[in-house]
Amino acid sequence: MPLGNQNVYGTVTKKVKGKTTTTKTLEGPGVAEDNGFTAELDVPINAHVALTGDYERSLRQGTDIVSVGISYVLRVPKKAAPEPPAPAR
Repeated sequence: MPLGNQNVYGTVTKKVKGKTTTTKTLEGPGVAEDNGFTAELDVPINAHVALTGDYERSLRQGTDIVSVGISYVLRVPKKAAPEPPAPAR
């Protein structure tokens, strides 16, 4: 949680009914604090490829963000060596 007044500057561009509007947002005290939820899901397809998905919900700003992607891992971790068999008794 931020302490004191925070100034965050940004722009939001929206296209509504063919008209594009850009507005400056998030200026003033307390805007850097945002309560919400984040969820992430990674589904491995094989040793190198995974499907990814993210969902973020902002409670204060009322925004939803969804992302979907494909990840490619360049190097796969080495497999652990199998344990030797137990000695016979």
